Amino acid sequence: MAKISEVKIGDTIKITDKGYSAGLYKNGDVFTVESFYSGLSEGVIVKELSDIFIGPDEFEVIQAAPTPQVGDIVVFNGNYCYLTEGKPYAITHIDSDGILMVDDDDGDELAVDDDMVFTVFKPVSMADQKPVYVPQIGDIVKVNETGAYNSSHKEGDIGEVVEIDRVTFRVNTASATISNWVKAWHVTLVTKAEDRADNV
Repeated sequence: MAKISEVKIGDTIKITDKGYSAGLYKNGDVFTVESFYSGLSEGVIVKELSDIFIGPDEFEVIQAAPTPQVGDIVVFNGNYCYLTEGKPYAITHIDSDGILMVDDDDGDELAVDDDMVFTVFKPVSMADQKPVYVPQIGDIVKVNETGAYNSSHKEGDIGEVVEIDRVTFRVNTASATISNWVKAWHVTLVTKAEDRADNV
């Protein structure tokens, strides 16, 4: 059971004692807190289930949201004055009261109010970034997830890149030769086309 006063936007929660869920979630499900509900009772609304109320006696917090720091990125879950929903803003300053400051769409410093709903992202250093796979016809790749990009691929399928269309490409595997379009992050390179043993 969680105390609503201690839960924060961005916390990861786990359902431990499911109440009435209309079949939309079950014990063991994990969600991310998006906003709070306050009516006759209190609870949270999560990103994964739009407008579904989950009471504090149904879940526990298993991972706290990161504490915002200068340089972190915030993305707002709604349009606010001079702030655009879904657009990333860097935290430029945090005052002595813990108020976050960002540069708004006009380039002016703006305080983030308590009623603004947002998610904090930690910037990734260049050293931690993985190189982006650039496909070539004939590459052999492994599919990382079942149904990647609404394809018929299964996780672990290995196949050949047969067609490329800008940021998407087709991979022929045992599971998919028709519904087989994917993007770079859906696969892992196994062998480059020029390094294949059957390349002649």
